[in-house]
Amino acid sequence: FSLTGINLPTTLKSIGDLAFTECSEIKTMYIPINCQEIGKGAFCLTASLTEFTVNNLNQYFVAIDGVLYNKNKTTLIAYPSKKADKSFDVPDSVKNIADYAFYGADLLESVNMFGVENIGAEAFSDCSLLAAVNLSLTLETIGENAFVNCPKIRRIGIPDSVLSIGEHAIGYEY
Repeated sequence: FSLTGINLPTTLKSIGDLAFTECSEIKTMYIPINCQEIGKGAFCLTASLTEFTVNNLNQYFVAIDGVLYNKNKTTLIAYPSKKADKSFDVPDSVKNIADYAFYGADLLESVNMFGVENIGAEAFSDCSLLAAVNLSLTLETIGENAFVNCPKIRRIGIPDSVLSIGEHAIGYEY
């Protein structure tokens, strides 16, 4: 699907699960003032996405350096798949990595997580260059397929704090 741009109305309140999946030409995504809910994987496989921006008056979401978070920055919702950074340090305030948050971020080579407690399903799936992952010592759950199709990862240290690891969480390939 070659949608290259989209203007979301200011009245928009919700973006559903997988809403912009495979909109391969969109480079930036603007979250309007009244948007209150963003579904799981709403932007996964948006292959050209380089940044998110959010209306300054939006009470539910914020973008920092092009990455989308909930307003209080406790959940990282989406990392743009074509963001040029090779490494990323998840801010200390983030406790949750949402389902599909980094899905297909194929320029990313390393991620450091310091305060993360939960990694959602397919959160890092299809990150083809991701080789280094430093998990938080407070991590409790790793969701299903969290690190699927990450062929460069050779080793992940699972901290003692982890209570649950989902099906095919690490190393499984479709």
